[in-house]
Amino acid sequence: MAVFTKTVTIDFANPRQKSIRDWLEATGLKAESLPSFNIDVSINADIKEFDPDEIADRYEDLFPIGDEDTQLIERAYRYLAEGDVPAAMEELAAGFGLAPQHALALANLLTGGSNNVQG
Repeated sequence: MAVFTKTVTIDFANPRQKSIRDWLEATGLKAESLPSFNIDVSINADIKEFDPDEIADRYEDLFPIGDEDTQLIERAYRYLAEGDVPAAMEELAAGFGLAPQHALALANLLTGGSNNVQG
């Protein structure tokens, strides 16, 4: 099971969702007088619930890989091939801004294992 978290900004001055526009109309509040705010939204999901092609396509949309990123991935894979999971975790954590436990989860997905290395 993985937890996916995203910060969603509600901008009342420029609401994209119909439900927010309806709420503003129903309450009579003026959108421009309300400050925007952020909400952290988390979803628990099992990677098995997703199609692998869908994951790869979505990832490429969100994070296009350039030369520098390609080198980072190549180094991480090299470390994994050498059995150096802590080094691979460091590469992934530093390169993508991952928390150590997320880097470990990614290393486990890549290796098909259950590494218990503490990052």
